[in-house]
Amino acid sequence: MPLPLAAIASSFIGCASWFGYDSIYRTRREFWKETGLQIRKAPAMKNDVKVTVIIPAYNEEENIEGCVRSVLDNCDEISDLEVIVSDDLSKDKTVEVAEKVKKTHPRGECLKIISAGPRPSNQTWLGKCWAVWQAAQTASGDYLVFLDADVKLKPNGLFKAISFATEKDTDLLSGDVSYSCQCLAEKIIQPLIIMNLVLNNDHRICNDDEQPVASAAGHIMIFKASSYFAMKGHSVKGVRDNVVEDVMIAYYTKCAAKGTVRFYDFTEIAEIQMYNNTSDLIEGYSKNIFLAFDQSVASVVAVSFLNIIAFGAPLVSLYYSVALAMGSTPIYALIPGCSFLYATYKQHRIRCQLDSDGRIPASLWWTHPIGAVALVMMAFYSMFKGIT
Repeated sequence: MPLPLAAIASSFIGCASWFGYDSIYRTRREFWKETGLQIRKAPAMKNDVKVTVIIPAYNEEENIEGCVRSVLDNCDEISDLEVIVSDDLSKDKTVEVAEKVKKTHPRGECLKIISAGPRPSNQTWLGKCWAVWQAAQTASGDYLVFLDADVKLKPNGLFKAISFATEKDTDLLSGDVSYSCQCLAEKIIQPLIIMNLVLNNDHRICNDDEQPVASAAGHIMIFKASSYFAMKGHSVKGVRDNVVEDVMIAYYTKCAAKGTVRFYDFTEIAEIQMYNNTSDLIEGYSKNIFLAFDQSVASVVAVSFLNIIAFGAPLVSLYYSVALAMGSTPIYALIPGCSFLYATYKQHRIRCQLDSDGRIPASLWWTHPIGAVALVMMAFYSMFKGIT
């Protein structure tokens, strides 16, 4: 029995896919780790720097306490700290929970809770932009830190980030934080999101002042206040009416305002736990994936195809390895079998490195094919919702 063409093809594709991904990943990981080292080495910030942390919140009663407490716990390192929770007309107990923290935390006097109020009917304000902008106008800090309610600052994290921002005089500093996955769906799917982001985003280009490319992570952004207000921040048309407002405000800061934008390793600064259950995860990603691809059907299809090929080819190789081992020419099983083992080794190695770097746990790494299928289904569902 000759070696089936499909076995040869799947073996080649599996090896080539993971050899290529690993090569790209190793280069970008080296740069990524260097940015984290730069933050750690930054000299301590001066005591006369005032910092305002703004937390926009809409129906965040499950997250707001942990977020606010983590910020207030950083008060010991930053003497002049102001914290503003901007409630975006929540329908749950977000405000009540925040008020409780204000009364019970030793540094509760630093916390101010405001209502963002209704949005203007003659303008389009998407997501958190309205709540953020309303709070920013009441802020008094030299630096503004925009923090999502599902993010928790790590001990000394804010001090490290502000120290770097002041030392390098950045107009916008942002970065990818550690991811904490609680529900099963998040443990399976979130790592695939991270691995796709590593492949699609080259932060060497984003951090190059000569390149017209910028990026930021909306869950934590640190602005020099004077730069933020000079460009009118989240109120700029093109930012306030865009679902990927973080990328757009980074682009405006770098390319329109000619500011210094840096996207660095924030795994020692903060951590995020995005979704509490499967339904929230599906709702969140099905709403944002198509928009994140700029509503490009071709991009969604292409990325989905690459995921199916990369995670599916090794399984096809495994099938042929078993089938050939049980047939009349078991020696042929070595080719697809070795391909499967190589691809599996690369996936496990990459996940372990992401874990050791503090980006995302390596647990359930062997569920990558399931996660890939689920991610592709959500991408197509998001595309269908966007088109219809």
